[in-house]
Amino acid sequence: MKKINLQISLWFIAISCVLIVSCSKEDEPQLILSPESEMLFTNGIIFPAEGGEQSMSFTIMNQTWWHSQITPTNKWCTVEYKYNFEQSNEVTAYIHVAENAEHNERNAQFVIKVGDTQKELNIKQKSVNFIQLPEKRYEIRHVSTTFQIEVLSNCNYAIEIDPEGQSWIYNKEGNLQYQPGKQIITFISSENEKTSPRECKITFKGESNSEQIEIYQAAKPALTLSENGTKARIDIQEPGKLPEILSTTDLTKIKDLTLIGYINGTDFVIMEKMTNLIHLDLSHANIRSGGDSYQRINNDMDYFTKDNEITDYLFLNWEKLEHILLPEQAKSIGECAFNHCKNLKNINIPNRVKTIGAYAFLGCIALEDIHLPETLTKIEDSTFGLCKNLSIITIPQNVTYIGRWAFGNCSRLQNVIIKGKITPTITPTSFVEETGASIEDIAPLRFVLYIPKGCKEDYQNNSIWMAHAIAIFEE
Repeated sequence: MKKINLQISLWFIAISCVLIVSCSKEDEPQLILSPESEMLFTNGIIFPAEGGEQSMSFTIMNQTWWHSQITPTNKWCTVEYKYNFEQSNEVTAYIHVAENAEHNERNAQFVIKVGDTQKELNIKQKSVNFIQLPEKRYEIRHVSTTFQIEVLSNCNYAIEIDPEGQSWIYNKEGNLQYQPGKQIITFISSENEKTSPRECKITFKGESNSEQIEIYQAAKPALTLSENGTKARIDIQEPGKLPEILSTTDLTKIKDLTLIGYINGTDFVIMEKMTNLIHLDLSHANIRSGGDSYQRINNDMDYFTKDNEITDYLFLNWEKLEHILLPEQAKSIGECAFNHCKNLKNINIPNRVKTIGAYAFLGCIALEDIHLPETLTKIEDSTFGLCKNLSIITIPQNVTYIGRWAFGNCSRLQNVIIKGKITPTITPTSFVEETGASIEDIAPLRFVLYIPKGCKEDYQNNSIWMAHAIAIFEE
């Protein structure tokens, strides 16, 4: 009996051991992750925009059926497996992420299911740094303009205006550093005063990327006309182009003309054809050599312009002209330059002018006022002859000689102002008027003489000057 009981006990113990072992195997985990892989499943994986690869290893227990997938299904995130044939239940998974060329982050999940156990690994990929501009080129008018550029970015960036543009365009806010997001940035351009367009580039520069936009500003119109077409402003960047700018109608209609830029003989030929031109402003023009001959004398002598000179006969017989402003850069006035401009009333002579040729203003019978530059040292023969409306003249301090008939027949001349302390030398005919048909029928002009203080005796001892002086006043 004892023997039977012992056998039963041994049999019960054996069955219990089998059951215990069996239960133990069923309770073992079916998916075992390496410590590194466990950390990945806990924290997730973040890939850069350039993409990359990440591996992990795990063990499938008891040859249990298992399954994995990337969700949602996509082409940018894939997985492949390698098996350890020595330990067939160990698997290494390689997750591959392609480059993200889009402007948004993207997300996926690696899911592995072993029996009743499921694990999810969150996968995130950053977007590429981007700066997005709606246009690559902006065109603005020649006038001062305020314009806005909309910028969308996911990174910090700075604004750089190239050297060509820094003189005429700037950021209104003055802020050259910007944060990610949508920004509307305001720029202001100055007026383009040239007849050629200008361009610059604005760079929006991030740490690893940049975008450029080109700014194009239109040129100032070469010809600007008043509403009635009688007043014109022309900017000429290349001499000799006036014939291409003015129409036949313009030549007869324009009365007031301002020229800026560069002109030569070809342009003067066109201006002379402007039959109603009364006012001419050349103060900001530059005369250049070349172009067509503007004057032909005696059918055998052609005259051409020279750099910064009012050359001989340049305005000869421009009978309609009443007012003129000469180029500020002009350095001389040639012979007969304004001869018989019979309606010319006012003219400025720039301070750079050192010489005025003989007969330069002969026959300018309407001339009322003229200012002579301090650089002048001599007044040539007949320079202001027949200027019958000239009532006052100031002789600059450096003038030492006044030629024959320099002020001949200036019948209304009433006041002569001498600035220099050295008495200018004059001839008996420097200030005379004709009284008859014969060349000998002349008489001295009489006027009030104003001289520097302390010089009165010198003039009183000069018989030629005293022949003209009604009175002498020291200033």
